[in-house]
Formats: sequence, C-alpha cells, structure tokens
Amino acid sequence: MRQTVKTYMARLLAVLLVGILLSASYLPASAAESGSCGPSLSWRFSAGTLTISGEGAMDDYYDGKLPPWHHLADQITKIVLPDGLIAVGRLAFYNCTALTTVSLPDSVRVIRPKAFYNCEKLRFIDLSDRLSIIGEAAFYGCRKLTALTLPQTVEEIGDKAFYLCESLVELTIPRSAEKLGVEVFAYCTSLIRVKIESYIRTIPAWAFYGCSSLSAIEMPSTVSSVEEYAFRKCEELSSVYHGGETSSVKTIRQEIAEDLPAFKTAGYVGDGTLSDTLYSSQFEEDEEGNLLSQTNTTVHVESTLTLTTVVTVRPGSETDEGTYHSSLSLAVTDDKAWAEAKTEIDLALRQINDDYSPHGVADTTKLTVYVTDGTTVDEAFVQSLTGRKVETEIVTAGGSAWRLDCENLKTEDVSGKIDYSYQVEEIEAEEKEALGGADGYRVSFNESTQIKSQVMIQLPSATAGNNAFLYQIEDDGSYTRLQAVEVDNSGTAHFYVASVDKDTDYVIGMNVPGEKTDDVILSPDRATQNSIQRLEQIEYVTTGARTLRGMTLADVMLIVIGILVLISVVVGVIMYMFYKQKAKANPYAAR
Repeated sequence: MRQTVKTYMARLLAVLLVGILLSASYLPASAAESGSCGPSLSWRFSAGTLTISGEGAMDDYYDGKLPPWHHLADQITKIVLPDGLIAVGRLAFYNCTALTTVSLPDSVRVIRPKAFYNCEKLRFIDLSDRLSIIGEAAFYGCRKLTALTLPQTVEEIGDKAFYLCESLVELTIPRSAEKLGVEVFAYCTSLIRVKIESYIRTIPAWAFYGCSSLSAIEMPSTVSSVEEYAFRKCEELSSVYHGGETSSVKTIRQEIAEDLPAFKTAGYVGDGTLSDTLYSSQFEEDEEGNLLSQTNTTVHVESTLTLTTVVTVRPGSETDEGTYHSSLSLAVTDDKAWAEAKTEIDLALRQINDDYSPHGVADTTKLTVYVTDGTTVDEAFVQSLTGRKVETEIVTAGGSAWRLDCENLKTEDVSGKIDYSYQVEEIEAEEKEALGGADGYRVSFNESTQIKSQVMIQLPSATAGNNAFLYQIEDDGSYTRLQAVEVDNSGTAHFYVASVDKDTDYVIGMNVPGEKTDDVILSPDRATQNSIQRLEQIEYVTTGARTLRGMTLADVMLIVIGILVLISVVVGVIMYMFYKQKAKANPYAAR
C-alpha cells in the first residue's frame, strides 16, 4: 500500500513538472528584449522603442515564425532604424498597433511584403529617397496613414500595398513606377485626388475599388485600358485627365462606365491636368432622409506640402443652433515650404470662418502638422497662429509629438528653433535609487526650444493611469522636480513646458514613493470625461535652467539682488548716522 502511494505521488509530481515545463514554453518571451534580426543586424527594445542596429537586410518572417519582438508588438511606439539597413523584412512590424510614425533611412531600398501590415495607428511615414520596391500588402490596414509621399525612385508597388488605408486623401505615383499591383489602393475611402506620372499601360484590376471619395485622376497618355473593377464603387469620380489617342480615350470611358454606369453620361475623359485644389462632399441622413451632417473636404497640393481641410456641419433646428467642426492636416517635406504653408493655413482659416460661421457655432479648429525628420518648425509659422482658436499638434516621423494651445499663446512665447524631437530610454538599475526604487525613463531633446507647449512623451502602454514625475538632473547629480502628470489611456505623458534644453538630462519617474500627488495634472482623457476646464490654470514650467542647491538661477539672482539692496540700505544708514554725528560735533561745518 505504501509503495502504491509512493508510486502515485511520484507520478503526480512528474505530471506537475511536465505541466510546468509545458506552461513555461507558452509564456511570452518577456525576457527576450534583444537579439539578432539579420546576418549583420541586431535589435533591442526599451521604453517603447524598438532599435535596430547594424547594416544589411533584415530577416524575413512568416506565420509560423514571427519576429522575435512580436510579443512586444502592442508596446512598440517608436522604431529606430540604422543608416545601412537595406531591406525591411517580411512581417517585420506586423500588427504593431501602437506605432504612430516611422522614418526609413535613405539606405532602405526594399520594403518586403506585409512589413507594416495592420499598423492601425500609423499616421505618418517618411520613406527612403532610394526606395525601389514596396512589397505586397506592405501597409495593408494602416487605417490612420495620412501623410505619404512616394519617392521618385519607386519602381514597383505590390498587390494590396495600401489596401484599406482609409485616411489617405491625396496620392502621386511617381514616374519611376513601372508596376502597380492589383487592389493596390482599394478601399482608400478618403482618397480624393490621384496623379499617375508613371508610364504604365494599364490601370490594374481592383486598383481603386471602393475609393468612395475619389473625385479626379490624372493618368499618362500611355494608359490604353482599365482592368475590371478598377474604379468600382468610386461614385464621386467625375474627371479623368488623359492626353492619349482618341481610341484610348474612348476605351477608357467605356471601361470605367462598366464600373460606374453614371460615368457614361456625366463623366469626363480627355485633355487637361489636375487642379492643385480639389473638393469633395459627403452627406449623412437619417431614415427619413433628413440631413444629419455634411462633411466637406478640400485638398490642396504643392510640391513640398499638402494641406487637407475637413469641415463637418451639423444643421440646427428651431430650438438648437447649428454647429460646425473643422480640422486641418498639413504635411511639410522641406524647410523652404513654411512661407507657403503659412499663407495656405491663413487662407483656409479665413475661408472656414467666412463660409461656415453664419451657419452655427464653431468648435476649436484642430491642426495637425506632419514634418519629416530633420525639418524644424518655422518660428514665423507658429507666431502666425498665436491668438487664434486653433489647437495645433506637431508630429515628426521620428515619433515625437507636441501640442500648442494657440489661442492662449502669445508671440513673445515663441522663439528660436522649434523642435521638440526627443529620445526616451529606460534608466539603469542604479539610477532607480534616486527615485526611491521607482521605474523611470531618461529623456533627451534634439534642440533647445522656447515655446509654451504640451510635450507628449510616449511611454509604454502599461504606464497608462500612473503618475509621471518630470525631473531635470543638475550638474551635481541631484534631481529637481519640474512637474507631475497623469499618463493618459494610450500611455502618453502630457508635460506642460515653456522651454527645454538640449544639454540637460531629464528623467521621468513613475509613481515615485514619497512624492506629493495633490498637484498632479489630470490627463486630457480624464479631464474631458469629467468636463474639467483647467488649461488656464496649468503652469508651463521653464526647464533646463541650472540650479544651485535646489534653487534656479532666477532664485539665485533674486537673492543676490536682495543682498545688494540690503547692503545699500545698511551703507546708507551708516553714512546717515556718520553725517549726524559729524553735524552734532560741528554744527557750523554741517551748514
């Protein structure tokens, strides 16, 4: 009996051991925060940033062998790629749902299939100037992708490369492109304007299927046919500019009409070029056919900038006044474009006011500015927005973002290079001691900048809801607390600063023990949910000023001035007393 119990217990322990081993094999490889990703490439993950180092081509990955950082996909907020990288691997950044911007170094020549598949929050990508191939479904499902400029080196764009990129409004296919895949831009539902400069002969099947806002397209004279369903469900399409032979024009008209019966009578195919500015309108109605809202979109294109204006009007009723909401998106690819951008923004804002203010109450206009890496925001451009009811968000391809409350911003608050681009990395274990053992992140800025702004530091998503304390490190190694904020639902810490210094090291501590929390600034998420109006009460801190034993230079100067004033008073009193004594001893001399 005893032997039976021992045997049973041994078997039980063996089963438990096997179960533990099997369970361990299915645990996420959280310990793997670095490794190899190519013959001469390595990777490292820290503080939401995936950094690839080395040179050459990245490994390709498949459904059965996903990238070694795939278990971190929903935590990757920024990707840093090396100059020397030749090819982005297949499925390399598949399903990186927290990634918002990407900058490819000019060494990259190939983006392999599904490289950025389903990066649903990707808003902006700065492509390589030497890029040759964009693989199949490379940007499939990048629903937020707004700012995209295809370089003049692209030769091939694969099947479904930009399928379901719902936020693209304008597109120019460069002359270098020799091959377009099927369904390449299908379901780009916001796409209004397309210019094809390449000398292709055929518009591929399903190429623009479901592009419900597409208004006009310019294609080269070499195009002689349109394959099936290329423009199916493009109900807004009215103008096709094509300078080819009469027979080609006739064929194209017939083939488009097969997808769009109304195009046969109302559509235009013939000579001409796309206008720099195009307009589209969408309507929302209730079941009875009453208008609920009208959304008007205007896209303006220059060689170095693209401006998109979207205005949604909700009509009023007998008891309620109507409202309208406007948003602008500006993509700038060159420092020389800021003067033109200033003119176009000013024109758009005035036109919005003239056209829509009689129809209702306006919300604050939202302006998003996308800039390529290495491009600083022009001081005069920002100063032109001060005092206006515009909330401006600046986004760089490197993943940095900041927000300006222009209505409460004064011209004198803006000076110098405007570049809040930053890098974030986790602090070392020994550095945690200064934070009482709390986790923390070191932040460094590319430029010294003076402007009142929300600097939006993207932290790992797990920090959402935590308190983030911003410190600057003094010359003696001490930490000076600058501000405390609540991290928002996406893992972004919104710090309100009046300046930053590129030569100063900053540290963000999470839930630091012993720090007071009664002055923590609520995240915009929670402030909105609770309808808290508190922007005017927020103090924008001046950072980077050197301190002496916890005092800023301003404090030291005040103390020095106070001492000088005190010395002056003391000297004055002594001289006065001396004069009185002298006068008392010799009254005639005093006269």
